[in-house]
Amino acid sequence: METDGNGSVFQTYVPKSLFGIVDVIVQFQSNIPQSYKVLPNGKIELQFLLEGSDVLDHKFAESSSNKSQFSYLFSATSKPHYPSFKKINMVLIIMSPIAAKALFGLPARELYNNCIEPTMLKNSINEIQYRLNTLPTFNERAWFLEKFLVQKIQESADASMMSKLLNQIEILNRQRNKSWQYTQLNLDHINFSKSHFHRLCNDWLGMSYYSHVQLQQFRNTAFSLNQSISLSNRTFDHNYYDQSHFIRKFKQFADMTPTAYIKAPKLEDQETLVLPFSE
Repeated sequence: METDGNGSVFQTYVPKSLFGIVDVIVQFQSNIPQSYKVLPNGKIELQFLLEGSDVLDHKFAESSSNKSQFSYLFSATSKPHYPSFKKINMVLIIMSPIAAKALFGLPARELYNNCIEPTMLKNSINEIQYRLNTLPTFNERAWFLEKFLVQKIQESADASMMSKLLNQIEILNRQRNKSWQYTQLNLDHINFSKSHFHRLCNDWLGMSYYSHVQLQQFRNTAFSLNQSISLSNRTFDHNYYDQSHFIRKFKQFADMTPTAYIKAPKLEDQETLVLPFSE
């Protein structure tokens, strides 16, 4: 269990039986009104709001807005999203983009900077809502969700392709306590025709492979900026052409310059790159 300076509580659980598909299950609780800017990670996220939550808004990119109900499925892929609440008690499942197809039978492209109701869970959603609100501890909630998702994987019609993609998973550990394994896909050595590869990326990554690599490049750079290393070093370490190219590409994903990002307050050790935000 972790707390931040505002008294918010984070609890995390890594479901080992879902390696490469689910990175982490998180419960986040706060009784203090807060707004956040969450930088894009390309992950698929499934959120459940527990009893007592009062969410004000959840804006994606620059224009779309979604007032949350009990649950929703979303992905911030190329722009930040902006959750805002009076108080919150939520369980969040952070997943590889391949989870869209593997778990929900949904082309990942449909979640590109988008937020939808998980209608594909309609036969299970009432049970999930009841169990999450009545199970007494976070670990019991996390174990229940892990078991449910394992069953969904076993029902998947895309087991063969899912297995191939899981062999391409790389693990990146950025947190100091090493308890949260951040995974990413490296498809450099997948041998398909150009058209087949393009379809695969749209269905399983939600974007072109070039865009996927650019997003990972941005995130690696953002984490390295947290280490107080100069902008010029970041330019060459992460294969940008020059500093102006680096600044332009960083701003494209973060809606802020690298210098503004360095100066901004941040939530420590949060893999989602979360910044407290006020308009």
